[in-house]
Amino acid sequence: MTTRFPKNFAKTLCLALLATGFSTSAQSFRFRPAQSIPVLHNADTLANAWAGGLNAAQYATMRLNDDAVDDLVVFDRYTSQVSTFVAERTGTTYRWRHAPRYQTQFPSMRNWMLLVDYDNDGRKDIFTHTEFGMRVLRNVSAGGNLAWTTTSDLLLTDGSSGPVNISLSAADYPAVTDVDNDGDIDVLATDATGHLVYWYQNTSMEQTGRPGLQFRTASRCWGQFEGSEVCGAFELNAGCDTDPLSGNSGGRIMHTGSALLIANLRQAPGKDLLLSNVSCANLTLLRNAGTPQQARMGSFVASYPESRPSTFPYPAAFYEDLDFDGRKDLLVAPNVGSNDGNLYDFTRSNWLYRNAGTSSEPDFAFVEDAFLQRTMIDVGEMSTPALTDLDADGDLDLVLGNAGTPNNGRLLGVLTVYENIGTRANPTFRLQATDYEGFSALQASNLKPYFLDWNRDGATDLVLMSTVRSQTSLNVFLNQARAGQPYRFLPGTSLNLPLGGLRPEFAPCFYDVDNDSNWDVLLGKNLGELEYHRNTGTNAAPAFTRINPSVGGLPLGLSDRSQAPLLADWNADGRVDLLSAYRNSAEPPYGGRLWVADDILPTFDATVEPEAGIVWNEARSVYDTLPLPAFIAPAVGDLNNDGMPDLVLGTGSGGVLLLLNESTGGQTTAGEFSVNPNPANGPEVFFLARQEGQATVFNLLGQQLTQPISLQANVRTPVNVANWASGLYVVRFNGPNGSLSRRMVVSR
Repeated sequence: MTTRFPKNFAKTLCLALLATGFSTSAQSFRFRPAQSIPVLHNADTLANAWAGGLNAAQYATMRLNDDAVDDLVVFDRYTSQVSTFVAERTGTTYRWRHAPRYQTQFPSMRNWMLLVDYDNDGRKDIFTHTEFGMRVLRNVSAGGNLAWTTTSDLLLTDGSSGPVNISLSAADYPAVTDVDNDGDIDVLATDATGHLVYWYQNTSMEQTGRPGLQFRTASRCWGQFEGSEVCGAFELNAGCDTDPLSGNSGGRIMHTGSALLIANLRQAPGKDLLLSNVSCANLTLLRNAGTPQQARMGSFVASYPESRPSTFPYPAAFYEDLDFDGRKDLLVAPNVGSNDGNLYDFTRSNWLYRNAGTSSEPDFAFVEDAFLQRTMIDVGEMSTPALTDLDADGDLDLVLGNAGTPNNGRLLGVLTVYENIGTRANPTFRLQATDYEGFSALQASNLKPYFLDWNRDGATDLVLMSTVRSQTSLNVFLNQARAGQPYRFLPGTSLNLPLGGLRPEFAPCFYDVDNDSNWDVLLGKNLGELEYHRNTGTNAAPAFTRINPSVGGLPLGLSDRSQAPLLADWNADGRVDLLSAYRNSAEPPYGGRLWVADDILPTFDATVEPEAGIVWNEARSVYDTLPLPAFIAPAVGDLNNDGMPDLVLGTGSGGVLLLLNESTGGQTTAGEFSVNPNPANGPEVFFLARQEGQATVFNLLGQQLTQPISLQANVRTPVNVANWASGLYVVRFNGPNGSLSRRMVVSR
């Protein structure tokens, strides 16, 4: 594929969401997940700043490393992503530290995950959702690495005419525990009406003397109670005549999902039940007055914990020691895969209740509503990042848009700013603004910021994608400050970009494709398309015409969704490359992925041949198609001043991932072409080539900074760099035997 560079290569920043998974034999594009850049909230350094955020988290503990303390595994139903945290000693206690190397060793999952040691070998196994029920993966870890093998693709129980699946809806969160204390694990789940709890008893111990996965339907009315259409209302000592299998079901189906937790919450023989359903906001405690073998709910607390009940719809409860005091605590989080009804504040959706009592008689005291979230960057949901020098101090600051938080039945989006208080080479980000320039006044949701010089006056402007009452638009807010001064915007004054049919999930990318000094648009869409819309007007009066509905032949696969294009010279070879983030909607591993297509612009009509194995997998010590959260939005900037553009990814769960660029390319053979002095700290540098040719200088976004400079063989040619900003540049030399590139540093 041949790339032709425009004479005036426009500044390009492109972000959003994409689709595919192809690879080539070359390994020129490489990114390594990192957590090395400090992030501060006031004076506190966030322990897990780059962990990616949390929305609808499900919690379980297990041993990940080789110490004697359990670690934490979190599955986010919203993004289908596993996050792992190790217990890290700090003085006399511990804290949770994000350890992403372990999460790559978990299988792909959807909807829910439980960790339970069903075979009593000391290692917790995985129970997770599959179509029409649950599947089980046995833990066969060895040598310090996690490993799993499928034991059952679909758990079965006895039916009237043979084995049938243990039926669960996708919205359910079942209980998997030893209900009757006979040494093997059982399953509890609600029936289709949501009124009754079924007990699927494990009979492995009785039949084989060993714990296994053999089940029978022991009760269709476990606990002898019935729910109703009224949230928090139950009939105790019920006759259970609404059992759909009995043929006497008279009630309507009130919901399509329930979340259950079975635990000993007081000194009593039988285990208690914490229950919620998708139709209700309350978590209910049903106290067991019976025995492990014959449960009978004798009383209930309609909204639990009584001191401060959870208030968000469809809460799920988890019972683990989260503060390292040896007593299990209660964690409550939404059991949802989306923000239906705009009801959830996903900046504060993990409610921790510390056990102030004992293990046998717990007493739950509310501690916080943002457990783990407060230790990371988390702006709620659908964070869209941008890197730009907001305060004009010579380094990159981080700006985050978001979907918004609930406000009078609507989501209210804001721009959050993390100011770089470090340096270009060693950044430190500190939270500076939670509503930058008052953009909440727009009363909009799904804010996506893009920074570029729209009117070509040398000052960086803001293009903002937003949604107001189901209408999504792109608007330009011109920088009211002069070039080189801190940015200043007026939220009430903007230029609308007339690009019709926009949706909140789309991802625009701005680029002067036809070299007419007007900004064109590449638009990533839901089904994986990448459209080229040419600006047939002007920047002052834009008009867009769709020229190509499938740039690069995208989508490349049927399951590729939500494309997010990002253009930069990722391997510093003087050519512009297309990086795309996308969501895999069908085949495991579920979630987001990345690929890069080399030398993409402006040949849009060819099908791309991307490189997909580009993210470092620490557990396997290889670059591969590392699964990422289901929704990712990329932004570019050199964050360590090494001359390579780095990558930050906004996530569907409102956080940010950091990937440092380790790509190769742009190297030259010694003696063929040189730049001296390098680094340059004076007013000029000298180009020297062994053959006649031309040299052109680009920045790391692929912007062409000079016209081709003619070079004679073995003659030093001076180049004036007196007015160039400090940083790294790429010099591309074209000679009779081809082209090569050299990195050049300007240092003042």
